[in-house]
Amino acid sequence: MEPFFALAFENLTSPMVLFFVLGVVAAVLRSDLEIPQAVARTLAVYLMISIGFKGGSYLAAHGVGFRAAATLLSSAALSFLMPLIAYGLLRRMSNLPP
Repeated sequence: MEPFFALAFENLTSPMVLFFVLGVVAAVLRSDLEIPQAVARTLAVYLMISIGFKGGSYLAAHGVGFRAAATLLSSAALSFLMPLIAYGLLRRMSNLPP
């Protein structure tokens, strides 16, 4: 049971979770907390790089098998199809001009 608590503590003290908690606390307290534009862009780039690095290191360690290739291909297909489907639904369900 101890590894469970160690993993839970590690996950709950990650920067992403702590920033989420900070945002929730700021919203509950109705704070006018604002992140400067330059810092927000830096955080966005950092998060994209860290996500890519974690995914790349996982693929390097485990290899690109059928399951990973299928996940990559389905993600690419969905990223292309979802905006088209959303646009079609929005056009049919709203009064937007053509």
